[in-house]
Amino acid sequence: MTDYNCPLYIGLDIGSVSVNAVVLNDNYEFQFDKYVRIQGRPLKTVRNILLEIADSFSPKMIRTLAVTGSGAGLVVRNFGGCKVNEVIAQAQGILHYYPEVRTIIEMGGEDSKLIILKNGALT
Repeated sequence: MTDYNCPLYIGLDIGSVSVNAVVLNDNYEFQFDKYVRIQGRPLKTVRNILLEIADSFSPKMIRTLAVTGSGAGLVVRNFGGCKVNEVIAQAQGILHYYPEVRTIIEMGGEDSKLIILKNGALT
């Protein structure tokens, strides 16, 4: 287990095909990332990822669990955390790391999204 001196934040995207997980520190640096196919078992998949995170980091350092995607409601009801609009989360994340980006195209298992950014914000 790694004991960090700064808060950590968990982000989960629960799609129809996979779970994507990240743990970020206060400086938005990736401390952990994982992609796992759901195989029809979203709650078991999320549980296993959260257990892996709990084994890797001191639970007292975790400040937030934010969840996006088509399975976000299911996960929040069973594990807690807060449901976040995935379009806003994607736009904010991309703009943080790549402020010059103006177009985001996301291809998911259920749908696709075209996100247009102008002056560092959604249009």
